[in-house]
Amino acid sequence: IAVWSSLTGTWVIDVVDSSGDVGRHSSLCIANPGVLAVAYQDATAGAVKYAWSGDTGWEIEVVDDDQGWLGEYVSLAFGWDNEPSVGYYDSVNQDLKYAHHDSAGWVVVSVDSGGNVGSHASLTFDAYGNPAISYYDGAYDDVKVAILSGSEWNIQTVDPYPWAGRFSSLAFDNTSSPA
Repeated sequence: IAVWSSLTGTWVIDVVDSSGDVGRHSSLCIANPGVLAVAYQDATAGAVKYAWSGDTGWEIEVVDDDQGWLGEYVSLAFGWDNEPSVGYYDSVNQDLKYAHHDSAGWVVVSVDSGGNVGSHASLTFDAYGNPAISYYDGAYDDVKVAILSGSEWNIQTVDPYPWAGRFSSLAFDNTSSPA
């Protein structure tokens, strides 16, 4: 991670994880004032990892390592509970996955498993605290948005134009309308 130091006028580089081929598809957030957090792919282990800057250095947790090659297109965001959530692509099953951290640890669910879906994920939260993910549907070559409503994911096709969903980014305006 590189952080700009206004005191020295330089970038300060800090190694988060050096346990193999790590750091691909990284997504950086500020959890609390002064606490950096990053979710990323560990290509060596085929896992999704989450790290945050603790009192004694970087703390690292495995989010998901169930299937083998996980963690492409990782997107990290913090909800109203100030707990981390991660949206990402499961390359083995070709699914969009969502993981949320709570008091028991990481809870992982498949959001969309309609055949080669979930790459290019962009995770955010709406004005009501619901997680929402935009992503590419490779089976139909379009962009979709999934929003958690209660216990169900509401999935909508946004644009069926070919290649429209690659490199999407999702945000909500002040009326909680997605853009």
